[in-house]
Amino acid sequence: MVDSSEFLVKKSPDTSYATYRVAMVSSNDELPKLEIKLGRLAWDAGSSSIPTLALFNDFFKTMVTPTYQLNAVNGFEVVYIDETGKAWKSNPNEIGSNKVEFFNIVQESDDRGDYSKFKCEFSCNVYRVPKNINDTIVNFKPIIDAQFTGWFKRNI
Repeated sequence: MVDSSEFLVKKSPDTSYATYRVAMVSSNDELPKLEIKLGRLAWDAGSSSIPTLALFNDFFKTMVTPTYQLNAVNGFEVVYIDETGKAWKSNPNEIGSNKVEFFNIVQESDDRGDYSKFKCEFSCNVYRVPKNINDTIVNFKPIIDAQFTGWFKRNI
């Protein structure tokens, strides 16, 4: 499991944002891999360079049933990287098949950081991301009743 986050840190009074990402990979970061993203936690970086622990915990309590969103902006996204390195992404505009729910959310800390541990169940179709504008082939792969147990890390 690989955890990482995407932070857009701005000077106060502008709002900063964090999108949390975790990937399930084989050993040595081999392909294929499945990545889920949840975002965007907003905070004032004038107070702290990363979201406070209270904001971090509250964010996950409010995102139990997020909607699918492109790049997980204010929602959830699934990215599948196939054996050839091609990216496949969930489509937020797809009606009916997209579902997601987080369970058993528990905050824990150790000497390496603060974590939001969870179980996530989701279903969606992932679509191949075209390499160029002339690529009109539409391919998709269904992900049905997936269960993902992992964590998001608060720290950068």
